[in-house]
Amino acid sequence: MKSPTDQAVLEILQQAAKNEIDTRRFYLDAAQKTDDPRGQEMYHFLADEEALHLRIVQVQINALTEGKGWVASSEIQPGPLEDLQTLFRIPREKLREQVRSDDKAMDALIIALEMEDNSFKVYRQAAQETKDPTGKEILDHLASAEQRHFNLVMQNYESLLHEGHWQGMPD
Repeated sequence: MKSPTDQAVLEILQQAAKNEIDTRRFYLDAAQKTDDPRGQEMYHFLADEEALHLRIVQVQINALTEGKGWVASSEIQPGPLEDLQTLFRIPREKLREQVRSDDKAMDALIIALEMEDNSFKVYRQAAQETKDPTGKEILDHLASAEQRHFNLVMQNYESLLHEGHWQGMPD
């Protein structure tokens, strides 16, 4: 039987997986609706990052559910993402409402900032809940990655706001 802490962490990881799926879909949709190549590049990069995060979270959910404990980052093999869409079915229309073709780039960036901030908070909460050092390390890594994503999106937001163009990816 799982301890209440283990169950809480597992529930947080399931929410994190849902967030990664939603955020990836949002970024792919935003990339299609962004005319500037630098904006498209940023959104594709972020979508790929979210897919990697989802893989890490999936491995942890499976291992914890099977009672195996946390899997070290070095032991996670790249592979196809399992179809979590069936577990966390999000109507595509809902995400499309967030980035309509007539939305401005600034609106999409504000939504992206909110999504990254939410993911950061989910991973931080999970890191605080778990007592396992490997789990803390993995969750801190994911939280840091979401913070870097937030910073990248904010840099592009500020560039559009103050300079009128996308910054894109840092050199």
